[in-house]
Amino acid sequence: MTWDRTTGTHPKYRTPEHKRYRESLVAQLKRDGYLICSATECVLPTRHISNANGRDRDGLHAGHNDAGTEYVGPQHAACNVKDGARRARAKQNETKNPKSTSFTTTRTWGQDPHP
Repeated sequence: MTWDRTTGTHPKYRTPEHKRYRESLVAQLKRDGYLICSATECVLPTRHISNANGRDRDGLHAGHNDAGTEYVGPQHAACNVKDGARRARAKQNETKNPKSTSFTTTRTWGQDPHP
């Protein structure tokens, strides 16, 4: 799915399913007072999420698996963004540096190529 940068949000985050899921997390946050960050690597000092504003570093994001196909639970915005950036960089590195293939050279190293 191509990201239309004029809208500011990836299309999958504008779907009714995503909006309902996020709204359910916000309702749970309001009811319980906090949620627990489900990120594998939480980058904040505490896993408690008490801010529903997804634009703030400690705000609420709806975390999803690496494929982006299933929700895994609430995450801090900073944790979710860092994980996405890490995965995007890994994908860029795969594209820029494909696995090298073995090759054979015809030159004998250590000898003058123009005798």
